[in-house]
Amino acid sequence: VILKNLFLIELLYVILVKSPPTPLRNTNRAKLTEGAYIPSTRRNQWVYALVYKTKIMQNIIKLALRLSIALGFLSAVADRLGLWDEEISNWGTWESFLDYTAFINPWFPESMIPAIGFVATVLEVVFAVFLLIGFKTSLFAKLSGYLLLIFALSMTFSSGIKGVFDYSVLTAAAACFALSEMKTKYLEVDSLIQRG
Repeated sequence: VILKNLFLIELLYVILVKSPPTPLRNTNRAKLTEGAYIPSTRRNQWVYALVYKTKIMQNIIKLALRLSIALGFLSAVADRLGLWDEEISNWGTWESFLDYTAFINPWFPESMIPAIGFVATVLEVVFAVFLLIGFKTSLFAKLSGYLLLIFALSMTFSSGIKGVFDYSVLTAAAACFALSEMKTKYLEVDSLIQRG
């Protein structure tokens, strides 16, 4: 992190100090205002490199957020369906998951718990698939954030806020909302739909 910050500071120093602006030449004098400048060629190269690197980093960050959120949902679903080994799973079975669902939703009647567990599972699978393929990414990222906030509130009111922090539920919700604000398209079905 320190090296990255030093690189950015050095880059800004080179752009702003070492590479002073060049006055405009061969321009229409009527349009020229006093003190108008165009950047030097060297500065253009540095700015282009910085912008290009920033664009690549934004694409990588967006892809990483999409994958991590989607795979987190799919891992939780796989756990409750017994697809993970018993040694590493939290629930391991659907019945254990429904017991936990009843624990964090004590205000719902026992008869509604299977429906709540089923709806939560279906939503997690649908949101994960759409985030993986990049279909309506902004919408499904927001919906994922709201789903995680509902989960965080249920955990908080049933067992206290410590579990919310221990399992980073608020961090995951914030990541969903951050993803929903990233407007560039990268390896997404949305970009194919916009072209067609």
